Amino acid sequence: MTAPEPPDASEPAPPGTRRRALGCLLIGLAFFPGAFCGFSVVHGHESWDWPPVTATVTGHTLTSERGGFGVRLKYRYEVAGRLYTADQAMSGRASMSFAMRDSAEQFIAAHPNGTTVAAYHHPADPYQAVLHKGLWPWTTTALAATGGLALGGYLLIRAGRRARSPESHAPGDERSTLL
Repeated sequence: MTAPEPPDASEPAPPGTRRRALGCLLIGLAFFPGAFCGFSVVHGHESWDWPPVTATVTGHTLTSERGGFGVRLKYRYEVAGRLYTADQAMSGRASMSFAMRDSAEQFIAAHPNGTTVAAYHHPADPYQAVLHKGLWPWTTTALAATGGLALGGYLLIRAGRRARSPESHAPGDERSTLL
């Protein structure tokens, strides 16, 4: 028995192969950021109902971020007689962002160790707390962008399948080749 011959490299790929491959790549690229953003959206909406608690700043970190600077506050708070620590600014975002280093340093100067701030904790899990209720502003934008990537990938896969089997359309069929 002889092994089958490998396909000739000079032969073109079947119609639609590149579209289907690109579509799969787009869907794959959209999956992980979409899952993260989806979690952040759910968690961010939950935080609107979290009860407030007085927290005490215990530390801070200034970091350089893309396009600016981030300040991460560490804070301590008490719920039902038990002490907790946290460092989340808001759902999906650990640090607060500033465009200018001076602004970030002014924020740190206004919140030295020992300063009291308002925080909000998860009623069923007091280990989870945030300084600001709701979503990081870019979360919904990122979720919409990943949804657009996934939709674009799906449409490319559909177009690739249609290009591969043109006999699926009756002569004179006015349907779009994408949908």
